[in-house]
Amino acid sequence: MLSLALAVGFLVAIPAGPAAAATTNTAYVTNNVSNTVTPIDIAAGTAGTTIGVGTGPWGIAITPDGKTAYVVNNGSANVTPINTANNTAGTPIGVGSSPLDIAITPDGKTAYVTNYGSNNVTPIDIAAGTAGTAIGVGTSPSGIAITPDGKTAYVTNNNSNNVTPIDIAAGTAGTAIGVGSSPRGIAITPDGKTAYVVNNGSDNVTPIDIAAGTAGTAIGVGTNPWGIAITPDGKTAYVTNSGSDNVTPIDIAAGTAGTAIGVGSDPRGIAITPDGKTAYVTNSGSDNVTPIDIAAGTATTAIGVGSLPGGIAITPVQPHQSDALIRGGLASAYRGDDIYNQTGTGQTFVRQARSGFGDQFNVKIENDGSVDDSFSVHGAGSSMKFKVTYWSGPFNVTPDVVFGTFQTDVLAPGESQSLTAFIFAKRGVRSGTGMTDLVSATSDADPAFSDVVGARLVVNKNAGDFNSQLPIP
Repeated sequence: MLSLALAVGFLVAIPAGPAAAATTNTAYVTNNVSNTVTPIDIAAGTAGTTIGVGTGPWGIAITPDGKTAYVVNNGSANVTPINTANNTAGTPIGVGSSPLDIAITPDGKTAYVTNYGSNNVTPIDIAAGTAGTAIGVGTSPSGIAITPDGKTAYVTNNNSNNVTPIDIAAGTAGTAIGVGSSPRGIAITPDGKTAYVVNNGSDNVTPIDIAAGTAGTAIGVGTNPWGIAITPDGKTAYVTNSGSDNVTPIDIAAGTAGTAIGVGSDPRGIAITPDGKTAYVTNSGSDNVTPIDIAAGTATTAIGVGSLPGGIAITPVQPHQSDALIRGGLASAYRGDDIYNQTGTGQTFVRQARSGFGDQFNVKIENDGSVDDSFSVHGAGSSMKFKVTYWSGPFNVTPDVVFGTFQTDVLAPGESQSLTAFIFAKRGVRSGTGMTDLVSATSDADPAFSDVVGARLVVNKNAGDFNSQLPIP
């Protein structure tokens, strides 16, 4: 028979409710012809319900806190904000003529939109939701990227074959830097030292030394390159080649191109997951998105989206994020890894026991944020028909959980703390009666981020395997 003090645990007794599970990251894809945005659940590899936006959406960027995606509508000359918590579109913000791309400052305060038709860049005050005075740049500005320190935005000018730096604090454009023919996409290394510019007309990529403000030797890639993304470790850039239907990896340290990876038809946009494991490529000609396994250097099964997908952005890793996982008993695998919600949907474990018996549920709280954090646990206790106790090692912490004062240790990113809860059906409870208990773990640094897993005990008079059941104490 198992001892109540053999493991650590807690559980919260509140009623369950339906909700869609949110995974670690979501990719948002703009569909230019269908005037929608498709969310892709990265963990599941499936497309969700499309979100209506403006006319001809193309560029897209997500705020550093992951709460809002901003979609550039080329045809309706505005930008649509999307609430990523419920995937609903907000009121569009007017910008310049034929806008194409967008980038957001690291502090999340300002978005900058390139206006291809009016040869300028519009700043948007994110808190106010209003556009500011446009900043003149070169001819037909297309791509834009902002340095990690938030001081400078770099804009590719498609028809003047150069890149314009913008001093963000001053709101003024600097001296343009010449690059290749018809520059489109641009990305900056995580260390902020180099910008890589994709030259659609000359089939190469130009590195720019940011400190010196000078262009280096161009690196040849595929035909009609379009978009670019750099891995979080800064080692490799990936370039989409719209004319050769592939993606070219560039070794940044060596400054050389590797073997191209075949994807779908007419690839344009590209984004890389925060963990650096997968690149997602929008294929405008085949209406899908191809994931690339970065370690293997191979493309995997494409995910269908809307018509003529172009831009893509992926929600970032949150500084503060708890990830609660659960298993029933000691032998089963944990459920709920990288699933975050407030209802336990997709991360609930069900066990059965006879009246007068119960079972244990092990809960693991993991820090999925990017900084050190501790997590508070709160929930109700026993009910008329069920008894619930919570244990941390040999210590009964039930009162702490019930009153919301239980806290985990301070956990580094990726670290976890495991606990155990015991649920017992009181004697005389009828077969078929159940109790669902939800465990909530909330970031102490930012209570807006929490996760819930569920433990459900169902009374079954025919429940077998009594060695795994515990008599009510």
